[in-house]
Amino acid sequence: MGQALAPLEAHPGKHDQDVLNMIKFNPFIKDIGLKIRFLDTALFGGFCEPSKDLNFICTMHANCCIGIDNKMHDLTMALDDWEKYMALPADERMSKPNLDCPKNRWLD
Repeated sequence: MGQALAPLEAHPGKHDQDVLNMIKFNPFIKDIGLKIRFLDTALFGGFCEPSKDLNFICTMHANCCIGIDNKMHDLTMALDDWEKYMALPADERMSKPNLDCPKNRWLD
């Protein structure tokens, strides 16, 4: 994870989303021909904006959790919930899931 955190370390005190914006608009990105695109938010789950359908989520994020320890804790809880959810029979998965993971607990 060292390489992934390098931009954050280069900009102490900046929020990770601000650092991402700095990276996105860095001329180097254009110079190497990298294209950044945004994906349909229906494919993602998160604590700030819960998904309406767990059967459709491909990725879970914790952008609204403050601090890496909180993110790791809450994503671990979400993974535990996911494993319980996937162990349910298919007909029970169609009903609204009961998730134990936090809901907006770390918002500032």
